[in-house]
Amino acid sequence: MWTIIRQSKRAKSISLINLCGCSDYWNREKEQPQVQRGLEITVLTDGDVERIYLATSDKEAQDARISVKYRKNELIFEEITKGFLH
Repeated sequence: MWTIIRQSKRAKSISLINLCGCSDYWNREKEQPQVQRGLEITVLTDGDVERIYLATSDKEAQDARISVKYRKNELIFEEITKGFLH
């Protein structure tokens, strides 16, 4: 899983790019990545969280929902289920 984190004064963006099972040769055709399920991500924050958005171009994950726990400036993203949360 390739992770890219971008942060400004007002927002934090976390991108997860699934390359699991893909060849790392740049000049070869790429396979479909292995589907990942049950991911858990913990994000430390400096302040209150107003909104969380989930965006994906993966067809089977477009109706995904994330389960989020918030405690003491720590976000815990749990499992992805059907539905959408923002």
